[in-house]
Amino acid sequence: MKRIYARISVLCVAFFLSTATTAAEAEFACANVNADENRNIGDAVFLLNWLFTGGPATRCESEPTIDEPRTIDGFTFVEKSTQGYDEYDHDLTGLRFVLSPGGEFVMGSSDDECDRYDKEGPAHPVRLSSFLFAKYELSQREWIDFMGFNPSTVVGDDLPVESCSWAECQEFNRRAGLDFPTEAQWEYVCRAGTTTPFYFGDAIHSADENFQGTRAYCDSDASEFRATTEPVVSFEANPYGIYNLHGNILEWCEDVFSITFYGSEEAQQLDPISTEGSPFRVMRGGCWFDKGKDVRSAMRYWGPPYVKSLYVGYRPAKRLGD
Repeated sequence: MKRIYARISVLCVAFFLSTATTAAEAEFACANVNADENRNIGDAVFLLNWLFTGGPATRCESEPTIDEPRTIDGFTFVEKSTQGYDEYDHDLTGLRFVLSPGGEFVMGSSDDECDRYDKEGPAHPVRLSSFLFAKYELSQREWIDFMGFNPSTVVGDDLPVESCSWAECQEFNRRAGLDFPTEAQWEYVCRAGTTTPFYFGDAIHSADENFQGTRAYCDSDASEFRATTEPVVSFEANPYGIYNLHGNILEWCEDVFSITFYGSEEAQQLDPISTEGSPFRVMRGGCWFDKGKDVRSAMRYWGPPYVKSLYVGYRPAKRLGD
């Protein structure tokens, strides 16, 4: 009986604390135990459940709930995607980004992957901090609105911008306060937790992505060759909610291309970036003209930073560093 009275006493104290109105009381009580943004009888009921059933411990009002979006300077939280990732709009350009919490993965292709190249190895572990990655390739409309001209060869508002050099994309980044994705970030997002040649498996079909489907990959069936770019919102998003990662248009990255970087100690440090080894910059993803084997997750291209090609476009990112 005494134990019941003791618990009722605690409940009464909890209710009193939950109605605290002064800053001092709030700081002492930390009484919004059910994290519903109000101190009221609901907190007492929550605490009663905790006392009698061994339920979850109390939480301070100042502690973020699991559903609270992260505040990122220069970006506005919009929604949680159907894939479960937070999406943000870039305040200056209006571009949509997906927040990646970062993590670990194995970068590069394994020795037994069909039609791989030596430049994709050795496969090595990589650790990444959180970062934002553009949900779509940069469209011509978005480029024109911000840069004032259209470098593209195949013209269309919703088509990806192309024939933009690495140097021009760097100027876009400078004005917008954005970054090139690193090569590691790009592959991490493309793989989306998978280890297969494509994030959807071992085979590719033109129903999945835009590439030269008539040049089938290994055991894949031959399919359509569209011979041009497709709009940036095409096909299905990958498990991270990102579109058009295998084909359509090659995408510039931050890294200097190095044939030996994957085997170096620097490649296994947190947030690796290759900064020397050639005068070329990395491109990822393959394009509409590439064969199936050349649009795999691990495939690496490179080119001079001044080159302008109808096969090469851009997708920005933002490094957050934590």
